[in-house]
Amino acid sequence: MKTEQPATPSLQAPQAASLTALYDGASPLCRREIGVYCGLRPNAPLCVADVSDSALALPLGTTLGQLLARFQVRSGDGRLLSGAAAFLAMVALLPGWRWLPRVGRLPGAAWTME
Repeated sequence: MKTEQPATPSLQAPQAASLTALYDGASPLCRREIGVYCGLRPNAPLCVADVSDSALALPLGTTLGQLLARFQVRSGDGRLLSGAAAFLAMVALLPGWRWLPRVGRLPGAAWTME
C-alpha cells in the first residue's frame, strides 16, 4: 500500500508501522487532524495513507466510499479497524493520549464514542 505523508515530516516507513491511518487528504479538516497526531509523536509506529489519492491501492474488500465515510486504521497484520475502535487504537500510540483507550474499554464508552 502506497503511503503519502502530509507536511509533517519524520513518519516511519510503512514496514515499521504498526498502524496505518487511512484519511481523506482532500479534506482540510482531515489533513489538519492527521497533522496534529503525527506532530504529537513523530517517531510513533504510525503511518498515514491518503485514500483520496487515486494512485493509492485501497485495502482489499473496501471501496473509496467506505473509507471516506468513517475513520479507518489498518493494523500491521492487515486488519481494518473503523470508527471509535480505529481512533482508540491510534491514540494508544500517542503520548498524552494513552489514557483514552483505557476509558474506551469501560462498558458503553466505545458505543458512546461512535
